[in-house]
Parts: sequence; structure tokens; C-alpha cells
Amino acid sequence: MSEQIEAVKHGQLPSGPGGYDPNNPGSWEEQIQRAAYLHQAGLPQDPEPDHGGKGYEFNPETLPALIREFEEIAEDSRHFEYQIRQASSAATPPAPDKKSMEYVTAYQASLNKAAEQAKGASVYLDDLVQSMKKALADYQQNEEHNAQDLRRNKA
Repeated sequence: MSEQIEAVKHGQLPSGPGGYDPNNPGSWEEQIQRAAYLHQAGLPQDPEPDHGGKGYEFNPETLPALIREFEEIAEDSRHFEYQIRQASSAATPPAPDKKSMEYVTAYQASLNKAAEQAKGASVYLDDLVQSMKKALADYQQNEEHNAQDLRRNKA
């Protein structure tokens, strides 16, 4: 599993799940990096672990805190992307020779790749936050509708 995460960190992803174990997905940072890469590359997301048929658990009490947490992580990712792009644009060769120029070009390419990965993570997280907000709004709307129905039926 750690080899798979290392490959994703370096922008390499084998076709298909490539040995990905949904019951051992790695740390949350690794999961976000992998999900962002898959999202950015237009590939399907990894399969979910088998929870014994329990399905998705929705908790409207904890969802607002999760939304705020993911919004903060997305903002951190955008800030990180900005810092990486600043570092790339500020890079200058230490000397006017060919090797120094090649080094800076390779350095900038590496930084630009990292910035794209950070951007992919923030786009993925923004999409996730929007989905979570929609789920919460739908839940709240349904709860209000159900409450109105109960009040109407009681009267």
C-alpha cells in the first residue's frame, strides 16, 4: 500500500486500482492526495471499504464541523499552491551557464507539478465541501418538510 501512495505522491498512478486496498487506505493526507490526483486526472475514485452492508452514515450534527475542516484544508492547499508558484517564479540561476539554466528549468518544472497537485487537492476538496453542504441542506429541508407534515396531521 505504501508503494501505491508513494507512486501517487510522485504523480504516477497505475491503471485500475493497482493493488489499492480500501480497507487500508493510508493516512488522511495520503487519501486526500490520492483522491485529488484521481479527480484531477478524470479517473474513477477508489472503491469504498466494505463496512458489512452498513452503507453510508449521515450525521447532521457533525457535518458542519467536517465542512469547516475541509474548507480550511482546501484553503491551506490554495495557499500552499500560491507559495509554490511564488517560489517557482522567484527561482533564478546562480550563474549564466547552461547547467545552471537547466537546473532552474528542472526545478521550476518540479515546483509547477507540485503546484498542480495542490490545485487538484483544493478543487477536489471544494467539490467535496459543496456536496456536503448540499447533503446537509437537503437533510434540513426534508426534516422541515416532515415536521410540517406532522404538525398538519396532528391538527
